Amino acid sequence: MENEQPLVFGGKLSIKDFEKYTLFHSRKLFIVMFVLVFLLVYVLSNGLVVESLSISTIIDITLAAVFGLVGVVVLYGRLYQIARKNYKSESLMKLFQTYTVDESRIIMETEQSKVTYHWSDVRSIHELNDMFLLYVAVRKAMVIPKKYFNNNEDMETFKLFLNKRTNYKP
Repeated sequence: MENEQPLVFGGKLSIKDFEKYTLFHSRKLFIVMFVLVFLLVYVLSNGLVVESLSISTIIDITLAAVFGLVGVVVLYGRLYQIARKNYKSESLMKLFQTYTVDESRIIMETEQSKVTYHWSDVRSIHELNDMFLLYVAVRKAMVIPKKYFNNNEDMETFKLFLNKRTNYKP
């Protein structure tokens, strides 16, 4: 792979792609929300008293689970709104993005900006069904939809770069 030509690909990030990234990035919040609401509702309805399994306990657990699910649905809707708002307010996100990947770095260019990341800047990588997420900070990732690649060969070449330059294992 040494001295190979740089891999160039690109496209426009859609609002759907950004929503999917936001929901993936926040996935742990759904579990936390469910557990917190479940425990809160259960404790409020039952107190800290631990009873044997009875009809009222089953009803309390069911009620707590339903409220926990409602909390998750509300959180999902709110994150969806936040993703849309962030996408619409970030003008650079809507521009055509060109990525140039070589042995030492990843360059992301738009008509208004150019950002260079070295492979050592990539903290973690997640491959979803239709995109790659390359995290360069805890709350910041390069969102690279698979539709950006010209063909499967380019995507496989990108995976080889990831495998060779990071700890990514497909």
